This record gives sequence, C-alpha cells and structure tokens, in this order.
Amino acid sequence: MALELAKSYKELLDQAKEAELASDIEKAIRYYEKATRLKPLELFAYNRLMIIYRKGKNYTAELNTIKRGIEKILQEKQKREKNFNTKHKKAARLSKTLLKALGSPGSKEIEKAYPEPVNTWQKRKLLVEQKLTKKPTAGKKSKK
Repeated sequence: MALELAKSYKELLDQAKEAELASDIEKAIRYYEKATRLKPLELFAYNRLMIIYRKGKNYTAELNTIKRGIEKILQEKQKREKNFNTKHKKAARLSKTLLKALGSPGSKEIEKAYPEPVNTWQKRKLLVEQKLTKKPTAGKKSKK
C-alpha cells in the first residue's frame, strides 16, 4: 500500500493533499493521521483533519483530533518550561520576581497562558461539544 511507502512528513502531506483533491477522503485522513504521529507538534495536519471531519459532520472525530492536538502542544510547553526552570534556575526565579513586581498576574495565571493555536482550538472544542450534546430534532409535522 502506498501509505507505508511514504517516508517523510512532507511526503505524507503531499499524498494527503493529492487524496483530498481526488476526493479520497478516507485515504487523506490516513495520511494526515500518520503525519500527526510522525510530527505531533506540526499543526497543518491537525488543522486539515479538523476541517475534513467538520465538513463530513463527524464531530466526534473532530473533537478527538482537537483534544489530541491540544494535549501534544501542552505536553511540549510543560516539558520546555520544566527544562528551562531546571537549566536556568536563577533566570526563572528572576523572571518570576520581575513579573510579580510589575503587577503581572500570579504564576498560576501565567501557567494558564497557552500558546497558539491552543486558545483557538479550545474555542472550537466548545462548539463541537455543544453540537455533540444537542439532541437531533424529530421530523417536524407539516401544517396543512
């Protein structure tokens, strides 16, 4: 199968785009999914998956993609912050003191400041969750 032959992230994206243009959505999804596993911090494949699922009204899959993307980004943010705080203890302490002196929000609020596209994706996540919780309306009776 051609999916296994793809070696690089760029090749996966190229093949996914070709599949989309050919209206082979299932194949495009497989390529984009593989791309997100190969490079979990690259955003393009996540965004394309969200669009494909939204167009197909597959809100459950879209929600799962959003959650997975947010999780990967936040894990990386946490890892980088921990790494910085470990390697640069003095700078981290000075930064925290400076922010406090300038009247910036407390450290808890700063930790909640998310990198993009997390804020955007969280808004979309709320919309998708609302769509999933809406109960489908039964067929309306026509008035004669």
